[in-house]
Amino acid sequence: MNKEYKDMINLWSGKIKDIKPHAHWKEGLGEEYFNYLGDVQFQHLKYFIEKHNIHNIFNIMEYGSGGGCNGRLLCKEFNHFFAVDISEPNLKEFAKQMKLFYNDNFTLIHYDGNNPDTLGDQIRNIDFIFSTAVFQHLPSLDYSLKVLKNFNRMLINNGHICIQYRENPYPDKPRKNTEYLKNYIRMLTFTDNEIKEQLKQSNFELLELKKFNKLSKTYKWVLGRKK
Repeated sequence: MNKEYKDMINLWSGKIKDIKPHAHWKEGLGEEYFNYLGDVQFQHLKYFIEKHNIHNIFNIMEYGSGGGCNGRLLCKEFNHFFAVDISEPNLKEFAKQMKLFYNDNFTLIHYDGNNPDTLGDQIRNIDFIFSTAVFQHLPSLDYSLKVLKNFNRMLINNGHICIQYRENPYPDKPRKNTEYLKNYIRMLTFTDNEIKEQLKQSNFELLELKKFNKLSKTYKWVLGRKK
């Protein structure tokens, strides 16, 4: 097993001492900010859907569903929600939160983070894939490209992806190779050219890159459509 992959899996599963990976749960964020975060990210998603006239989204998948701040509203908005995570504790917390909001139209999917190619074997015919605050924690550009290629396999024809990622603030400097456990918060950042190239190589049409004023200004969002 690749060491960076192993560290990623162990960290988000809570197996690394002295690191608390579940600060994004409602218990860690506090209920007010937990709800606010989900509200804002849902508004951003609706912006893209409405601007680009995306219709007939019957099911939606969240890559990295975490503690459920997005699922709280997405489960209510769409017919079915697929919660995907490499962390079983995250999926258990997600299910716990959805029950509190009387949401039951979801499916939990745990996949092997050591092999992102298995994701495309577990689920198909998805209308829309959504992901926030996850790509920054992936171990490398090669890994993120594998994930995007599997997104393409999983989507229906002309299906869409909407991904939040951290912008590379130093595009002219060479990327540093750092240990995952020392830099997992900002392990992976993207320049505009890098995210465009990743979409191109994974056979997505780039529809829009956008930075919103709310939340961290280091985040950007990309909307793509399967070719």
